[in-house]
Amino acid sequence: MEHLLLSCTSLGLATCWAVGAGYRAVSRARRRYHLVRCRQQSLQLAWRSAENALHTAVLDPSQAGGNGLQWRALEVAEIVRESLDCQSFYLVDPHGQPLPEFRPGQHLLVRPPMTSASGLTRCYSLSSAPNPDYWRITVKRQIPHDRHQANRLQSGLSHWMHSHLQTGDCLWVAGPAGTFFLPKDLGSPIVCLAAGVGITPMASMIRWSLEHRPQRPIRLFFQARDHQHWPLGETLHGWSRSFPEYHATTCFSQIDESNLLELSQRLPGTFHHGHLAVEQITGCTDVHQAHFFLCGPQAWMDALRHALAGQGVAPERIHWESFASPVRTRANQPGAAHAPQFETHFQRSETSAQWTSDEHSLWELAQESGVVIPSGCLSGVCGCCRVRVLQGQVTYDQEPAIDVPPGECLTCIGRPASNLVLDA
Repeated sequence: MEHLLLSCTSLGLATCWAVGAGYRAVSRARRRYHLVRCRQQSLQLAWRSAENALHTAVLDPSQAGGNGLQWRALEVAEIVRESLDCQSFYLVDPHGQPLPEFRPGQHLLVRPPMTSASGLTRCYSLSSAPNPDYWRITVKRQIPHDRHQANRLQSGLSHWMHSHLQTGDCLWVAGPAGTFFLPKDLGSPIVCLAAGVGITPMASMIRWSLEHRPQRPIRLFFQARDHQHWPLGETLHGWSRSFPEYHATTCFSQIDESNLLELSQRLPGTFHHGHLAVEQITGCTDVHQAHFFLCGPQAWMDALRHALAGQGVAPERIHWESFASPVRTRANQPGAAHAPQFETHFQRSETSAQWTSDEHSLWELAQESGVVIPSGCLSGVCGCCRVRVLQGQVTYDQEPAIDVPPGECLTCIGRPASNLVLDA
């Protein structure tokens, strides 16, 4: 009997060892698979950059308007669903190297690595506090409203990321960049105003401030559709449990009273049914001391900025960011179909093109002519498409959201006012 027990015990230990070894072997195989996959995608990144005449891993500063954004291959370490239409992607260096520092609120420029995937570059705000171990972006899947928009959005980057991106895959990432951020030396109270996925830079600002300035008064006002379209909402409200100087308020435009009551009982903070009113903001804030940070749809921010100014908030205390699509202001005007014809010469590429339509930007003209100009938001916000104007004049469909240095232009919203020579 003892021999039998010993034999069974030995067999059990051997089985456990074999199973454990099998798991370890599978784990090693999985890690090798992801490493090989990421390296293959990194090679495709390098090949694509060569195809696009981006001659090194760092964009030529003169080509990028002096931005000098460094492109790198980052691995998707984790994907977390935040709401029905938003997912967070945790990005790490595939070789375990620390990631560069960034300012809370800044964004990344993101491209897929595969040449067969969407070729668009998009800006996505970092939604985590600065951390050398990982970067996090929270991406909303764009939902089409008609057939024409469906064809365009289904080939877009957010659709591709939600539908195809997996852990272990790589992305082509540039940055961090952007002039919308929380200055780390700012000691004033802050008020964060966000609508929808505009919450992402606010999450970064708030988390950094709670970690480094926990005594600073912070107020968050979050406008969302309902509790199913409320990315990062539970996390942001939950932080109030540990930081008494921080308070979160969410206004839901469409929500059942039963769901509203359940959230109020389960989470700290304040919940309302309806739309955010400026009186809610100024009623609990010293408008002469606080700084206000806004991110959301352009019309929503314009209305809030006007309302805050009416309540006595100084313009220099209101900061905002929008990645809205550019609005063509001349295309529908009388005579727009008879736009003057100007020649644009892209000196670096030794290419000339005739500009004949107010509906085209200089960036679109460059694309049609086979001239590669880096792009990001395509709405005059990120500055990635800046190039030097060597000769001629450029006008804009809308006011750029950033300061454009003299002698440069934003090609994504610019059009020629004369014959042009661009350093592109």
